[in-house]
Amino acid sequence: MVDLYTRIALKTEFPFIVSIQRKDTVQYSHSVGVLIQSHLVLATCNLFLESVKTPPEDEVEEGRFKHFRLIASGTVLVENLQDPNAVDAQVRFIENVHLHPKCNERNVEVEDLHVWRYDIAMVQLSFPFHLNLVEHKLEVINFKKEEGDPEGDLAEERLARLFEFVKKRAICLIVGWGRFVTIFSFTELSSRDYPPSPDLLVSTVRLSPFS
Repeated sequence: MVDLYTRIALKTEFPFIVSIQRKDTVQYSHSVGVLIQSHLVLATCNLFLESVKTPPEDEVEEGRFKHFRLIASGTVLVENLQDPNAVDAQVRFIENVHLHPKCNERNVEVEDLHVWRYDIAMVQLSFPFHLNLVEHKLEVINFKKEEGDPEGDLAEERLARLFEFVKKRAICLIVGWGRFVTIFSFTELSSRDYPPSPDLLVSTVRLSPFS
């Protein structure tokens, strides 16, 4: 994917996005999920593959997903639950994760480039999010074509046209609390050396065959 430009998301632009955080030693790494039901979040398989494949005999008392948490806090990234921004945040933990059965990582014909195939996971929460609160309003994503079209499925239609979109190098959006890394700084430092953005970012990108 080729990044065209990045901006800060509007406060109510993506009410179905939640932060998925995994504690690595002393800090959290971040990903995003899409709320499809109050207790179900669509996420990436690569984030949970190692945890899901942990043998039962190796499981710790707290469970395989003890290092993960999901936070709904609008467009502001919340890490410290004692922070003033966390007053209205909703924190949830994971009951179970269901991976796409074909999820895997493969090399492609480009040096050092790894691509995840079927990178989809369904996260089941131990307790559902509260929707439609006054502060940090949270909603379930709507895949229906129109408000009055209960049979229309926009997601299914677009999935069927995915290869067409890639071939035409269609423009799409990526949303998340990303890290500001330029092509110049990336050669010297890992992206993890940069703090995540405190605000939800929206990147406009053009699809490529290696997306």
